This record gives sequence, structure tokens and C-alpha cells, in this order.
Amino acid sequence: MPQNASIRSSAHATLAHGRGDWNATYPVRQQHLHVTAQARIAEVHSAGDWHDLAARYGDPTTHPGSDTDLDHSADIDNGLARTWNAVAADHDGVHLSFAGLLSALYVPITTPDIGTTTLWAWGWESTYWLRSAFTTVTDLTSLTEAPEMANYWQPLD
Repeated sequence: MPQNASIRSSAHATLAHGRGDWNATYPVRQQHLHVTAQARIAEVHSAGDWHDLAARYGDPTTHPGSDTDLDHSADIDNGLARTWNAVAADHDGVHLSFAGLLSALYVPITTPDIGTTTLWAWGWESTYWLRSAFTTVTDLTSLTEAPEMANYWQPLD
């Protein structure tokens, strides 16, 4: 990918819209990551997928229950959460798809064995990398300001 190529990502859209709770400090460093074909990625496409991740990798001793801020402000119980170190034993990253973002964000799932889990602190479709699974990392031009929406949707070169 050329150094000056346009990039489209959910993070760019968030910056362009100026919404959300990410107060970016410019310049924002950008990189193009080339992911190895052997990367082990856990996929989250639904609230059920998030619940399954918490059920398999949750640890009640490190995160026993709801965040009080979320509970008090929105009356949402995020419940048991996954422990990233435990997830990293089996996966290199966790990918929240756009469908997962739309269908799982703030949607509680409750089962008798686990209790309630709620995905609530993920701002856009992305992969949370737990370990390096990259063959190469290419530095791109840093963003010196928020992208403009008019330029954001231009076709890639």
C-alpha cells in the first residue's frame, strides 16, 4: 500500500464525525499491518459470541461483575468479562465485526451458568490484537487533523 493511500476504517469515521469518547491527540500515527495467514482470530458477530467469549475466558476473581459507571448511568450490567491473558492463550486477536458492533453493543445476554454479559466498551469495528501476528508493518503518513468526510469516501487509489 503506498504511503499516501486513502484508508477507510471505523476509527477514521469516528474521527471524521467527531463523535464518541475518543479525544485523539494529533498527530495520530497510522500503520498498515500485514497479518499472517496463520493468525488465530476469535470472531464476534453477535451478543451471543461475546457471551461465549466471556463464558470461556472469564475469570470472576479478576472481573466479577458490572462496572459501576455503566450500571449507574445506563442501568446495564456488563457482568463477567473475558480476561485478555486467557484469550491470548488460544487467539492472537479478537475481531468485532460491523455486524457484531450493531447487534451486540449494549445487548445483555443472561444464562444461568454465567450470568449476564454485555459488550459495552468497544467503539467501532476492529481487531484487538493480543500478540503480534504481523508479517510486516508499514508506517503511513500520520494524521495531523481529523479526516474530512468528503475525502473519507473517495475511492482508494
